Amino acid sequence: FSAKANPRASVVKNYQAALKLSGDVERGRKVFSQSCLACHKFGKIGHEVGPTLTTVKSRSPESTLIQILDPNREFLTNFSQYFVTLNDGRTASGQIDGESSSSLTLRRAGGVEEIICRQKIKSITGSGQSLMPEGLEAAIDLQSMSDLLSFIGW
Repeated sequence: FSAKANPRASVVKNYQAALKLSGDVERGRKVFSQSCLACHKFGKIGHEVGPTLTTVKSRSPESTLIQILDPNREFLTNFSQYFVTLNDGRTASGQIDGESSSSLTLRRAGGVEEIICRQKIKSITGSGQSLMPEGLEAAIDLQSMSDLLSFIGW
């Protein structure tokens, strides 16, 4: 991807330097707690909204860096964000975590679940984007990224 075609590519390129730094696991635990815990589970801590981070150990650090900084480049549809417009005009958003003939369950950051009666739903729209937000580099500098990667297993 060129930076013009994908503006996130330049961020990923700049953060390649984090892969060369020496990371600290304990500082990485703090980064995880501040920036990742609301949506990701690692071991016994966190919430299962996005992928459990023990699964990323099968990926390279470079691939994980891309997933963190450019989450919409490639993601599984079950981690897609949906917007549910209700008959009363309210909009709820999150990951579709469950469906039945009578209701829909949305899951959001912090593991918050909302069950919505289908009779109250006007429309459901997929965003075509990951629940994972872009822009985490604003809160995670190069050293903190190296620390985070060390914490999750590299």
